[in-house]
Amino acid sequence: MKYCKDRVQEVVSLIGQRMIAVSRFDAAADIFESVGYYEKAIDCFVQCREFKKALSCARQVRPQELQD
Repeated sequence: MKYCKDRVQEVVSLIGQRMIAVSRFDAAADIFESVGYYEKAIDCFVQCREFKKALSCARQVRPQELQD
């Protein structure tokens, strides 16, 4: 499968925002996490009450702060 690597983040952002608009926070979170938009993913995980996944994702962003 070929795709334009320059547009991946743009497309993911657009799809993620549309998922949020229809209250599919779990799908949006997975999409955001897959391209490294961890802060957006954390917000979506919290919205769908997936706190373990939000914490796991937060460890990707600020691992030192969460070890304290």
